[in-house]
Amino acid sequence: MHQARKCVNSLFLVVALAAGGFVVAAATPQEASVQLKVYDSGHHDYHNWDSKEDQAYRGYLNDSHQDYRAYDKQNHKNQQNYWNWRHKHPDHD
Repeated sequence: MHQARKCVNSLFLVVALAAGGFVVAAATPQEASVQLKVYDSGHHDYHNWDSKEDQAYRGYLNDSHQDYRAYDKQNHKNQQNYWNWRHKHPDHD
């Protein structure tokens, strides 16, 4: 009797692990992607940091004659300068 219970418990474990694998395999690419949101404290809003935002950031650096430095490596004042510029230069989709 004890042996049969062990077998049933093992079977439940295998089924649970297999079902979990099917759920993970069914995830869509959108669910698997990571979205980075950046808070603009001066304007009290959030921005998605994606390829468009990176392109705008590089445009800002070019306009202000600055060498590239990653946004997250900038000090708070420089980050706020970027968001002030960004709100004056919205995307035109």
